[in-house]
Amino acid sequence: MAKYTDEEAATLALAAHEVGHAMVCREYGLKVLGVWIRSDAGQMDHADPDMTNQAQVDGALAVFFGGLEAGAMWAQRNVGMWRGEAMRWSKKCSESDLGHYAKLRRQGSLSQAKHQDMARRVIRGNWGRIDRLAKKLAADGQLSGRHFT
Repeated sequence: MAKYTDEEAATLALAAHEVGHAMVCREYGLKVLGVWIRSDAGQMDHADPDMTNQAQVDGALAVFFGGLEAGAMWAQRNVGMWRGEAMRWSKKCSESDLGHYAKLRRQGSLSQAKHQDMARRVIRGNWGRIDRLAKKLAADGQLSGRHFT
């Protein structure tokens, strides 16, 4: 397990969270415009989903869980938390994402559990790339959308 200072760990976890959102976007056909982090905040910008394409709308809803799942996986792999503990920890960092999901979920055709599972599968299947891009994001502060094409 890698050893990080508290500050490095916080930055890397935030970076993994944002890259997680972007990877879920990519998987479900939403163009990632860019990702950035600054001190204790981050953002991932993407193109709007085609609201006439229900699969893309459901993918866009899964994006809200990409940060939660990536943050939890980062904590499991780098801090040694077990999954339940890591999910509770990551949920604290995902409150605004989950709030946005709650406002928009009626537009989806799937359950919240299914949207979260969609995100979890993307995060697990792309963890190596997410980890590499999170380290780059932590070092550079931003990533362009080309990293997610």
